[in-house]
Amino acid sequence: MAAESDRLSFAQFIAWEARQEAKYEFADGEIVAMSGGTGDHTRIADNVRTRLNAVCSSPCYAYGSDRKVRVPKRDGTEGARYPDATVTCSESDHGKALIIESPVVILEVLSDTSVSTDMVKKLREYTSLATLEQYVLIDSRERWAMSYVRRGNMWDADLCLDDIIKIRRFGVVMAFDEAYVGTSLAQRPREATSRKE
Repeated sequence: MAAESDRLSFAQFIAWEARQEAKYEFADGEIVAMSGGTGDHTRIADNVRTRLNAVCSSPCYAYGSDRKVRVPKRDGTEGARYPDATVTCSESDHGKALIIESPVVILEVLSDTSVSTDMVKKLREYTSLATLEQYVLIDSRERWAMSYVRRGNMWDADLCLDDIIKIRRFGVVMAFDEAYVGTSLAQRPREATSRKE
């Protein structure tokens, strides 16, 4: 449930959230409580983040959903989002920094409650970030993914129809089997279709 916060600035929201026990996003002038995700949702994000950190070299690092990203709004104000995974290569985003200011890759895992926000509102917000090179969406309900890749001032959509997720900045080619390992959507070994007589 969202709480009205028309009078809060971004800085006031950050100060307010620091006093709370739960995490909140700040979007469209509202403070929105973050809900927990399913095991599949968490595992997919962890699988991708683990793979990225295996190939990222300093100062690049893939953070989980405990790090917030500052996002610009169309009305000139700012908001805060907690992506499922965020890669930054900026030294100023590490250490004691509370906010990631310069993400290069953002990943969101889709669920029933997040799909419209992730595919519309967050797409608009994330692709307006000057440093962002790629926005990846992976579904937790079925084996499906897509990616938006910056090409100059334009964004190309990749529907991942070959069941491969490519994180171009780091040369990562991740098969769906790897992204979904340990989830209810993991590829099961095929049973023999015929028996020897």
